[in-house]
Amino acid sequence: MNSSISNETLTAGRLLIVGGSSFVGQHLRRRLTPDSFVMTYNATPIDGGIRFDALSTAPESLLDQAGLVTHAILLQGDTQPDSCFSDPRRSDALNVDSIVSMMDALRERKIRPIFASSEFVFDGTHGRYKETDQANPTLLYGRQKRTIERYLEANHSDYAILRLAKIYGEDLGDGTLATGFAEAVRRQEVLRCATDQYFSPVHVDDVVSTILATIARNLSGTYHVAGAERLSRMDCLKSMRAALARHERTGAVLEACSIRDFD
Repeated sequence: MNSSISNETLTAGRLLIVGGSSFVGQHLRRRLTPDSFVMTYNATPIDGGIRFDALSTAPESLLDQAGLVTHAILLQGDTQPDSCFSDPRRSDALNVDSIVSMMDALRERKIRPIFASSEFVFDGTHGRYKETDQANPTLLYGRQKRTIERYLEANHSDYAILRLAKIYGEDLGDGTLATGFAEAVRRQEVLRCATDQYFSPVHVDDVVSTILATIARNLSGTYHVAGAERLSRMDCLKSMRAALARHERTGAVLEACSIRDFD
């Protein structure tokens, strides 16, 4: 799917992309016309972007700078489950408190939120979840995402929640699933890998297409955004090791474990 958004589509204003320096935000920017969006950043500057520190800047101030916008795509926050666990006070402030404040400000200005949630709102015990299945997060990160979903459901009448599966790209060093595995295998490490964590990896371009289609089609509610295959983390790593072995020698050792062996 190849969607694009222009000022003709959004005649009332532009998109606000909060978290524009994120992995998805960078790819989203490439698909938009320059006059159809305004984007924020925090630590990583973006040409033409607005600096926004969610922990210290009031969302009303950001919206004043952004001008007339019709939709806000919310990609900001701490998206690493490990760092959320290691510093729960900070991650709660980023992933819950600041986003609740943003939601309130958006509602006051009648700006429609598109919230990037996560498959981590489920516990992963059986997989192939439907949007109607009951969420049951076990990780702190998943609980934070579910808190925002509930807040939207209770306090907003017009919104979209996109529960993103594991996102991957194809550029070495991008920090995503496939390339991270490739780099680890090349280092010939002993790799501990869960055999009982399943997901359906989705390419970042498909995530961007889904965000744009959600806006263009004025979709409301909760949607799962995932690839077509259900794979374990070990399946993915074995596949990457086999692919690399066709081109170069590797001595990486895979050590099976459970997802419950990690914090």
